Amino acid sequence: MADQQKASDIMKPLSLLDSMCRGLGGYMTYQASCGMSQAYSEYFLYEPICRIAKDKGWSVQAQFPMPKLENYSKGKRSIDFDCLYIKNDSNYKCRIAIEVKWMPSKSYRQLKIDSDIKKLIEYMEKKIGDKAYLLVAGARNRINSMEIKKIFKDSLPVNSLPNSWSMKIVKKCFCKTTKTNYGAIAFEILKTR
Repeated sequence: MADQQKASDIMKPLSLLDSMCRGLGGYMTYQASCGMSQAYSEYFLYEPICRIAKDKGWSVQAQFPMPKLENYSKGKRSIDFDCLYIKNDSNYKCRIAIEVKWMPSKSYRQLKIDSDIKKLIEYMEKKIGDKAYLLVAGARNRINSMEIKKIFKDSLPVNSLPNSWSMKIVKKCFCKTTKTNYGAIAFEILKTR
C-alpha cells in the first residue's frame, strides 16, 4: 500500500505537466485561429497554465520571489520564478517550480535557458520545494529542430547544468491541425549524484 501511495504521489506533478502540455497545444492552436500568433511569448502562456493548475487542485503563486540566490546575479532586480505550484491536501503535499519558455518561431532567435536552469537548480539545492521543471512551448517544427536537440538530450547533461545535474523529458504533447502544430515539452531538473 505504501508503494502504491508513493507511485501515486510521483504521478501528481507529472499529471499536472501532462495537462499543461496538452492544454498549451490546444490554447496556441486556438489563439493562432484568432490571429494571435505574433503575440506569442512566455508571458502569453502563463494564464492558461495557471488555469490548468487551479483546475487540478494546485495553488498558484506567479512570479514567486526566490530567497537570495548565491549563484545567480541580476543586479538589484529581484529573482522570481515564473510559477510555483503547491498541492497541499490531507493526503499529499508537494511544491514544484516551473520556468516557462517560448521557443521562438524564427530560426535565428535562440532559446536562452541558462538563467532559468540556474534558478531551478538553486531551488532544488536549497530544498525550497520538491520538484523543478522547465516547460518549453512552441511550434513542433522548432521544438523538434536540430537546435533544441543539441540543447536538450533526454537524460543527459546540457551546457547550462553543473556536472551533478541533468534534464529529462517527462512529458510532451502536440496539437496537430491542418494549419498548425503547436505543443510543449516538460523537462525535469534532476540531481544525478
